[in-house]
Amino acid sequence: MAAENERRRTSPNRRLLQTILAVLVTAAIIAGLIYFLTTFQSPAVSGSSIITFRITGTARTAVITYSKPDGTVIEPTGVNVPWDSRPTRFRSGLIIVLTAALTAEERGSIKCIILSGNKVVNENTLAPFKDKAVCGAVTK
Repeated sequence: MAAENERRRTSPNRRLLQTILAVLVTAAIIAGLIYFLTTFQSPAVSGSSIITFRITGTARTAVITYSKPDGTVIEPTGVNVPWDSRPTRFRSGLIIVLTAALTAEERGSIKCIILSGNKVVNENTLAPFKDKAVCGAVTK
């Protein structure tokens, strides 16, 4: 029984090692949180833009592609004209694009517009003998 009590007692060296380990683990957790909070900022921080993509014209339908906030571009999608995307926050410095094309059966004009807030930052109309209207911008 005395030997068991002896094992249960923690030596001063063991306590010191446990304290050092606890401090290191706490420091690692704090460093991880700081990294996470500074790397993955909230979408509401300055240095971002609220972007809306818009398609107008006399055509009834169009096939479009446009940028997503993660930098990828959606697959070609058919939409009714006129069309507006939902206003979406994009981080600063991101290259964004909007393309609009008529299907083979569709006739009429088509225009792509990129808005930052309520301000037009780029617009382009489908030119004669061209297959699509393309707009691009860099978010601020």
